[in-house]
Amino acid sequence: MSAFLVFASSFVLVIGVAASGGRFRPDQWYAELKKPVGLPPNWLFPVVWISLYAMMAVAAAWVWLAEPSHFRTAPNSSLMPHGRGCFSGCTGLGWP
Repeated sequence: MSAFLVFASSFVLVIGVAASGGRFRPDQWYAELKKPVGLPPNWLFPVVWISLYAMMAVAAAWVWLAEPSHFRTAPNSSLMPHGRGCFSGCTGLGWP
């Protein structure tokens, strides 16, 4: 698979996950919450989340394109399923 296709697929997948999370915007209850003094301004959140998701897409593509290693190809490697699960879970829940 070409590097361009891997990066494009990675970005499409991550954008899809991010867009699904973007559908659920905070309602009036969030506006009425008592917020801490150090809370960043609202305009900063989309900037930060877009950059975090872009970095996650690049990282996923780099991992896919990396040379095989013992940790990824060992028949009884316990690291690979946990790594995929952690990345998928964190991406799906919006935790970078």
